[in-house]
Amino acid sequence: MAYWFKARTIYRIHPPYLYKLLDKMFDADQCYYDFDLIWQLQMDTMRQNENISDDQFGKKELKSTIKHTDKSTYSKQFLDQLYQLYRLTYWMKPTRILDLGSGFGMRTATFAMAAPKSKIIGVEEIEFLVQSSLKSTNFNQLNNIEYIHLDMDQFLNKYTGKAFDLVFLKSQPYSNNTLLYLQKTVPFLASNACIIVDGIHSSAEMHRCWKEIIQWSHFNFTVETRHWGMAFCDPTLSPGNYVFCESHWKPWQKYL
Repeated sequence: MAYWFKARTIYRIHPPYLYKLLDKMFDADQCYYDFDLIWQLQMDTMRQNENISDDQFGKKELKSTIKHTDKSTYSKQFLDQLYQLYRLTYWMKPTRILDLGSGFGMRTATFAMAAPKSKIIGVEEIEFLVQSSLKSTNFNQLNNIEYIHLDMDQFLNKYTGKAFDLVFLKSQPYSNNTLLYLQKTVPFLASNACIIVDGIHSSAEMHRCWKEIIQWSHFNFTVETRHWGMAFCDPTLSPGNYVFCESHWKPWQKYL
């Protein structure tokens, strides 16, 4: 409720950089040829009818996670989010992208299509999802993706490579996990990086987690949207914490 009360549409957004970012990201009329490939990728994932057994993972909670991921991955809402991430990535043109919790790999593939010259790393702890991602990547000839089969904590503890311009952190069941992973990710962020936190409105606990994140000194510019929180490190941007919703949710703001 607090989000909807505070949210502004693009007609009430004044900082030039933020206006351009939101205009590019949420303009539903801005379509690309790759959107057909993304849609086809979603359809192909839906057609995978491989059986999932408890023995395959050793943990029933992992099986449950896959079933939940499976259901959400097939939704129209998820497809719209992929299109938004494509537009954002295409506009920002990051050179190194980290997808923490890459799932079936559709989001990772979307990043790869939008930024074909970039290097994308997808991190996923469930081997079945990694193998599914590799099938899609190979079929679509996306040569700029590397999938790593580790849990996020292990990856962040071991990583010693170059900094990332864009990081996506998949929604976590516990806010403490989100904070932990973000704290470990900060040293690997480029000076102008953007980090996207998924599921900030999935629970009251996750929203409190986001409220804590926007106070971190490392981020001087943040945007809260309906699905994600976006935090920017770029010191050249004017500081501020903004709450945004698409114009169809508050159409009167165009005129008042």
